[in-house]
Amino acid sequence: MSDCWKAYNKLQQLRYRHGTVNHSVEFVNSETGDHTQTIESTCHSVKASLPLYSTQ
Repeated sequence: MSDCWKAYNKLQQLRYRHGTVNHSVEFVNSETGDHTQTIESTCHSVKASLPLYSTQ
């Protein structure tokens, strides 16, 4: 799932299902129901669980 960034266009050629949402038009794809909220929330949670600085 992404917001129509061109770099992701090749994913479908690699047999990945790639949904898109054009945020300048809508926040949920009206045809498919796809949205980026889940992945954005997951990334935020992962980042929040990582330490700010290396403790090596």
